[in-house]
Amino acid sequence: MLAKEKPSVFAYHHFVIVLLFILNISISAAAQIASACTLLRPAELESVLGGKIKSSDENNLGDRSYCNIEINDLKVMVRLASKKNKNSDAEIKGAEILRKQGWGVTIKTEGKLTLSTLIPPENLKGAVFTTSASILDNGRVLAVEISAVTKNKMVSTETAKNLVQKAFSRL
Repeated sequence: MLAKEKPSVFAYHHFVIVLLFILNISISAAAQIASACTLLRPAELESVLGGKIKSSDENNLGDRSYCNIEINDLKVMVRLASKKNKNSDAEIKGAEILRKQGWGVTIKTEGKLTLSTLIPPENLKGAVFTTSASILDNGRVLAVEISAVTKNKMVSTETAKNLVQKAFSRL
C-alpha cells in the first residue's frame, strides 16, 4: 500500500496564488462601472421620444460611462459615474452663473432624484435647450440629458424622470 503524501508547502502556496488571482479578477469585474448604453433599450427611447435612432456612441473612462444617442433632432446623453464629492455646491454655483448670463434654469429635487431644465438666452444662437434627470445613490450618479435645438422640441421633465428611473432600475 502506498502511503499518502502530504501536499507540499509549494502546492499550498500555488493554490493560494490561484485563488487570489481568481478573486482579484472577480472583484475587478464587479468594480467596473456598468455600460451607460445598456441601461435604456433603443425601442424604449424611440417610443418615448418619437423617432428612430440615427446614431449612438459610447465612451468609458474609468469610473465613468457615457452614451450619446441621436434621435431625430434630439440628442440624448446617458451618464453613469462614481461621485466622490456629495457636496452639491458646484452644481448650485454653476446654476447661479448660468442665471447671471441670462439662462433659464430650473432645478427640482425629489429625494435622490434631481430634475432640471436649461433654456438659453434668446441672444445666444445655436445653444441647445436641455432637460435632465439624475439620481444620486450610493456614491454613483446616473443622469439622462435630452437636448433639443428649439424650445418647442424640449421634452418634459416627467419624460426625463421616467427614463432615468427606468435606467436606474437596471443597475
